[in-house]
Amino acid sequence: MSSYDNVRQQKVSDRRKESGYQTKRLYFFAKDLDRIKKIAEEMGYDGKLSDEEYSAVVRSCIAARYSKNTNKTVEEIDTKDKQYTYTLK
Repeated sequence: MSSYDNVRQQKVSDRRKESGYQTKRLYFFAKDLDRIKKIAEEMGYDGKLSDEEYSAVVRSCIAARYSKNTNKTVEEIDTKDKQYTYTLK
């Protein structure tokens, strides 16, 4: 990895940390990944999903479930466009 790549990766890592993101490793069955991809398509994503896009889909599912179970209003990032707007804030 070149020094440029290292600097770029560090900046990305710092930006995520400042945003409050925490890295967690998750494991899914193939059928679960297929379901996530289907939900992603409904949200407006197409093609291969990046890690950030997978995260957006999972966060949307969590927000929807949490909102339903607690009767609390939670901002749901339920489309690709909303995800990019949310990320840029």
